[in-house]
Amino acid sequence: MGAVLAQKTVSNDDKAANLFDSCLDQSVFNGKYNMIYEDAETGDVKREECEFCNALYQQVEKETYAKTPEIKNMSPARQVAIVEKEFENELQKTILNKKDFQHGISVFNTKNQLMSVAQGSEDKEVYFALAKYGQVYCKNLQQVSDMSTAGIKGQERLAG
Repeated sequence: MGAVLAQKTVSNDDKAANLFDSCLDQSVFNGKYNMIYEDAETGDVKREECEFCNALYQQVEKETYAKTPEIKNMSPARQVAIVEKEFENELQKTILNKKDFQHGISVFNTKNQLMSVAQGSEDKEVYFALAKYGQVYCKNLQQVSDMSTAGIKGQERLAG
C-alpha cells in the first residue's frame, strides 16, 4: 500500500480515498483530523487524533487566503486543493521538529480520507507505518506482497 501511495503517478483522488473504509470501523475519528505513525521509541504503529492538525490547518488556510487574494474567485475544490498543498508543506516543517515523529506521519482529514503524508527525518519510513497499520487491521491487506515485489528498492522493512 505504501509503495502505491509513494508513486508519483497516483492521482490525488486515489490518495484521498478512505483507505480503510471496507475493513475498519473508523467512527471514533469522524469529524477529527487523525494520524497514523510509528512511535520512535517503541516501534508501535499508532492511530490517534492529530491535536495540532486542526489549528495548523486553520492557520495555513488564513495565511493562504491573505497571501493569495485571487483564491476567492476559484472553485471551492480548487481552493481546498491549494490550502491542502500549503498545509502539507507546513506539516512537513512542523513534524521535522517533533522527536516523536522521526518516521513521519500520515494525516487523515475529518472524513477519514488520507489527506497528507509528511516524511520524518528518515525518508519514506512513513509508508512502512501506513502499510503495517493496514495489515494489522484489514484482512484484505494481509496478503500484500513483500516490499521488493511492490517496488521498494533498498533496505526492506517488512510490515507483517
